[in-house]
Amino acid sequence: MDKQLASILTTLMVAVGTAANANGSTTGPDMATGNAKTAVTDSLFCHGRSVLQGRFTGKHPEIMEYYGQNGVTGESKPKTYDVAADGSFCISFDLDYPIFDYVVHGDNILYFYACPGDTANVTIDSTGMAHYQGTTRHKRLLELMSNEGIRPKINHKAKLAMAQKSTFAEFTAWAETQIDSLKGMVDSISGSHGLTAEERKLLNAYTMIDACTDCFDYRYINGFAIDTNTDDYHFMRHLPTDATACLPCTSRLYFLINRYKHHGPICFMDDTAAQGKFVPATDSAAIAADKAVFGADSPSLFLQLTWTNTKYNRKAYQDNPEEATKSMAKRAELTTLPYLHHVLDGQIKRLQKPVASAYELPEGQGTDIFRALTGKYRGKYVLIDFWSTVCGPCRMAIERSGKLRDSIATLADVELIFITSEDESPQSAYDKYVKENLQGEVNLRIPNTDYKRLMSLFEFYGIPHNELVAPDGRIINTDFDLRDFKDFDSFNKFMDGIRAASGN
Repeated sequence: MDKQLASILTTLMVAVGTAANANGSTTGPDMATGNAKTAVTDSLFCHGRSVLQGRFTGKHPEIMEYYGQNGVTGESKPKTYDVAADGSFCISFDLDYPIFDYVVHGDNILYFYACPGDTANVTIDSTGMAHYQGTTRHKRLLELMSNEGIRPKINHKAKLAMAQKSTFAEFTAWAETQIDSLKGMVDSISGSHGLTAEERKLLNAYTMIDACTDCFDYRYINGFAIDTNTDDYHFMRHLPTDATACLPCTSRLYFLINRYKHHGPICFMDDTAAQGKFVPATDSAAIAADKAVFGADSPSLFLQLTWTNTKYNRKAYQDNPEEATKSMAKRAELTTLPYLHHVLDGQIKRLQKPVASAYELPEGQGTDIFRALTGKYRGKYVLIDFWSTVCGPCRMAIERSGKLRDSIATLADVELIFITSEDESPQSAYDKYVKENLQGEVNLRIPNTDYKRLMSLFEFYGIPHNELVAPDGRIINTDFDLRDFKDFDSFNKFMDGIRAASGN
């Protein structure tokens, strides 16, 4: 562990002023309301490696997938792990705190609880049932969720029907009744299956974070409607009040924080110059709105997690380094969890370091697959667009960029390649879409396992996703996105800058 992180963790243990009871839990003020002293155990933050290893005793997949969705940094870094010929596998995680998450194998989900320094062992039998070794933390909860699919959620069809016929205020009032029912389900499941207090806390956190994320779907169902009335967001008060329950649910937090960041009063505020119009919320407006949402006197954990988003902080820094640094430093001072202060400090330092203009791909199966697909275009700049026929934003981007792509095709040193997978783009739908929208362009539809390895190689989960390859085969370090270009002139200007930086 580096000295700076060790210092932060020591500060955390002293600053939170909590006392562990015989079960290792703590008591303290409310975490979700953002009070300055937070309820966290002194062992929550500890950097180390965790290992999940096991074996399939029957038929097994070629790979296992971990989506790598980080609720603190907003990053998604999927990884694929090979399953050996004998059915064995070994997955490792570098962690700063425990995570309660899952890996995917085929059509099945395997839940795990990974704690820095721990090794968990699991056997997956010929029927697909997971059996964790007796010493595994939260063994009963993991087997319930992996084997029986126990995961209380708001009914999707009911949610859709209610959202379509109601205002946001009416919808969230209904949603809160559903959330109350989910709490009862968590208690019932915990009692009937003999879950420990810690397992019940994790299941409740997982359920409440999912339920609150579902509430934000109203905006998507109703054409991105904006509601800045903080009273309509009181459903967020059902979220866990304990960071030890909330932070481990990293993939669930990833989606919730994304929704919270882009919706309602912490994202938008009324435009005083135009009635009925909205403008991006300032930090002070977002903090005030967040306090009203949670009934708190300081920023909630969930608002603080919108501040540690790596992508948005990098974009802000690229636009205005001085202002972004000041903003991040100010936010760091407002964090109530020393670990988040450490995260923001680290992001500032990394942003201030020079970044290589291009990098070599690491040796491995993913790189071999990518080189086989793109090797014939060596000597050109290769623009890669990962997409699928079932991805609405992908189709929209393709359909809106036809004229731009026609112009790009006139450049002798640039090649545009579209890559999708067999699973995400079924053959008949793929053939029809390519004929109507991508005729005459370079289109590659590859096996799902190969596509998953490319997702792992380039560390992306969401699509569309773009990469830019230099003529020498290196990957150019840029947040390249075809959707950012309004016309060919703006694209050509971008490419001229890339050529100049590359010496071409």
